[in-house]
Amino acid sequence: MSQVTNEPPLTKPAQSEAILRTSGLRKRFRMGESVIEVLKGVDFSVRGGEFVAIEGRSGSGKSTLLHLTAELDALDAGSIFYNCRDIAQMSAY
Repeated sequence: MSQVTNEPPLTKPAQSEAILRTSGLRKRFRMGESVIEVLKGVDFSVRGGEFVAIEGRSGSGKSTLLHLTAELDALDAGSIFYNCRDIAQMSAY
């Protein structure tokens, strides 16, 4: 059975366009009485055909950033765009 949605179909972006873009990403974790701000306003973009490496020391937020962009965790603030569409506005289907 197919799902009907009002979302426009995804189109393949040109290589010069960003296929993934973040704006002002923030993520905090509570540890007891303390709040640890792991990501503090992260902005980046990845264009079609581009290879990207994310590096940093242990605990610097690499996995958190990837979990947010894959929607495996919720943002505290900011936006993530996939093919120019805010993923917060996309349906699960």
